[in-house]
Amino acid sequence: MDLYFPHILMIIWFFISILETIFIYRSVKWYYNSGFTIYTAIGNISPTIQFPIDDNYIKSFFTVSNYYPDLTVYKLADSQFALREKFFSIKIFNYLPIMRGTINIDYNQKTITFIGLLNFSPVLFFIILLYFLAVFAVIILPIALLFLYIPYRIQCKRFSEVFNKIAV
Repeated sequence: MDLYFPHILMIIWFFISILETIFIYRSVKWYYNSGFTIYTAIGNISPTIQFPIDDNYIKSFFTVSNYYPDLTVYKLADSQFALREKFFSIKIFNYLPIMRGTINIDYNQKTITFIGLLNFSPVLFFIILLYFLAVFAVIILPIALLFLYIPYRIQCKRFSEVFNKIAV
């Protein structure tokens, strides 16, 4: 069997998806510190926040939802945390996470920074889908953009809720 461009695209997407899932699930520090930034929030830490901050303390700010996957947080360093949706969370509305989050805390300046970094596998999936359905690209492109935009807005809203509870 000859490998054609579509086959190569699918193989690349498959391996990127596996690697990305491993990096996200294992909270690999360099992966949470590199990538394309698609969400940023910077603010001062609320005076009611207790120092030092740990991952359980940040989890206490999460709003439990019956509709969306639960958020989880892992400590990457003394002042840095990884934020993402839980895998295999059975909820009414599941989606491909478009971003993973990093929470950076500067204890000296009493500031907090939320950074959302792009997950490549969902974006690459829709690019491949557009390639295979190029004949229907006029119809598929708006749908694909919508399927990328809706999870992005949901994640922005959820990240912002946590940020607003920690920051002033």
